[in-house]
This record gives sequence, structure tokens and C-alpha cells, in this order.
Amino acid sequence: MVILTALIRALRQRFDTQIDVACGGWLRPLLEGQPDVGRIYSLYTRQLPYALNPQQWLFVQRLRARGPGPVWICQTDQVSHELVRRAGYDPRWFVSQRDFPPIPGHYVDCLLRMAMATPPMLDQTRASVMAPRVAPKLLAQPKWRDEARTWLAQRGLERRPIILIQAGNKRTMRLGSRRRLRNKKYWPEQRWAEVIDRIHALSPNAAILLLGVAFESQLNRAILHHVRTSTAFDVAGDIPMQRLIALCEQAIGMISVDTGPAHVAAAVGCPLVVMFGCQDPNFYAPRSETGPVEVISGDRTADHPLLAITPDAVLAAWDRVRTHSVGGDSEIGNQTLEQGRPASGERTCCLRPLSS
Repeated sequence: MVILTALIRALRQRFDTQIDVACGGWLRPLLEGQPDVGRIYSLYTRQLPYALNPQQWLFVQRLRARGPGPVWICQTDQVSHELVRRAGYDPRWFVSQRDFPPIPGHYVDCLLRMAMATPPMLDQTRASVMAPRVAPKLLAQPKWRDEARTWLAQRGLERRPIILIQAGNKRTMRLGSRRRLRNKKYWPEQRWAEVIDRIHALSPNAAILLLGVAFESQLNRAILHHVRTSTAFDVAGDIPMQRLIALCEQAIGMISVDTGPAHVAAAVGCPLVVMFGCQDPNFYAPRSETGPVEVISGDRTADHPLLAITPDAVLAAWDRVRTHSVGGDSEIGNQTLEQGRPASGERTCCLRPLSS
């Protein structure tokens, strides 16, 4: 959904109006208050058939009350399209993702291609020309910043630089051993601990926060068992979405596996190092309009792709994003992909403004 904010921003530019969004209910905290977003229509479940799903009835009722108009459908499933039809929308109002065959490039580029399409029912002269490139973007509201400062003060961290670590993801935390064959996003606890200790040596005044939802605390505690520094803290389960956005805005950087919080950090402009396993970073890598993003890819053909990534490679990428964010060019521009091959064999790429 963070990546989809690029589509929302592009449509806002084209039509010079806030964009109403229909999405899963858990996404409301992510989108509420974002300047490009208008009304939010929440649907909490699509699992049951329509005849047995009162939430879908209410969702359709609210869309019908809104009235038909142009709609960009970012799902390819039949249920999403049928719900919009039930609300009285003629399919000639639709721009659907399933009508666009995949193209080489990043998912954002695919969405921007959708954003430039116009439904047959809409007068194309009403749409203005948008910028050629738009990145996902999230803004922290002042009340979120105040709440995050209070939260940090309660832990005695309000005057310290903040570094964020996102080691877990829903795949890592499924039942069973974290080292199991199907866990493509596992990076060993000892390697995380080495990175944390070496970051502490570089930034001894910084507080290092290990993020995650509540069940990721188990992984964080296992990492902290190997950590020597006392400035790293497990805060899993205490980071709701709006606090995460505010912390990413304040942090001097984040190191993460390929997972949602990494995209949040990039959208806020937080300097980011992200490790990719089996997914293709050329399609899914977090994009940022204002902050440097370093992507490190493991061996996508291996059983455990991230095991090809060394702590040295992560620290080298960390040094690059920190150097760029402290002393780099502040202009906002389109992004390019720079590729290199460290001696250890990992593939890296850095996404930065073209002006760099």
C-alpha cells in the first residue's frame, strides 16, 4: 500500500483534487491525514461470499452513496471489480490493473502508467499533465510527532539520535524454526547483532530500536542476546503505524529486510539499507523522493538467499546512505539505479536523486 501512494499522488496531480481510497480497514492509520487522500472507504474482509458478508454490504452502500465516477482498481481479482459494479459504477468508469500487461521496470512505473490512463466515460480534457516521475510519499502529522517525542521521553531517549532495525517479517515469524527452508527472509541473529554492535561503535550516542509487531519480539530478543551494547532496545509490539511514520521521519536511518516498514521509511525520506532475498528489487525495492536507499541482494537461487549477505556489506551500505544523507545533494529529482559488486559477491544497488 505504501507503493500505491505513488498512484494516489499522480492522480492528485492530474486532477488537482484529493483522491478517495477504498482499502482494507487496517490501512486507515497509514493513509488518514495524508494530504493527497480524501475519504477512506474501509473493507475489512473479502473472504466470505457477498451474500454472507455484511461488511461488503456496508462497503457497497457507502460507495453507492458517494456516486459513480472514475475509479482506478489496483486489484486483479474478480471480487474487487464486482463490488464496485454493485455500487452502481459502470465499467466504463474503470481503469483496472488487470488490463495492463506487466512491463519491465519497477512497480511504481507500472502504477504511473495506470495513472496516465483515462476511463472512457471521463472527458480527457479535464486531466492535467502530471510530473513524469512520482515516488511514494508519507507525511507525519504534528500530533504523531508529538506523540512519538513523548513516547521516546518516557524511555529517556528524547535527546538521542535514533536508528531503526527491522529484522523480522510475517514470513520469518511463522510457526517453526526461523532457519526453515521456506523462510527466504531469514538473516541470522548473530549477524544482526554484529551489525548493531558495529553501528554502536560508529554512533555511540544513538539509541538503536528493534521494531516489529508483538510476535516479532521473540526474534528481537534473540538478537539482543548476542549484542554487547546496552543502547539497543526491543520495542516490538509498541509501534503502531502512525508512531512508525513519525519515528522514521526522526531517525537517522533504518536497516531492514524486504518488508513493509522499509517502504514506510523510504516514503518518509529516512536513509535506508534494505536486504532482498527471493524478490526482485528491480520491481519491489523501496523508492524515495528525498532519502537515499541502498539495496543489497542475496543469492535468489539459494535456499536461504540472505545468507550470501555479510555484515561487512550491510555496514558498507550503511556508510554510503549516511554519507549521502549528511553531505549529499538535497535536490529532489528522478531516481536512477547504480549497480556494483562488492568483493564478497553480494549485488547492491543505490537509488538516489539524479542530481547526486
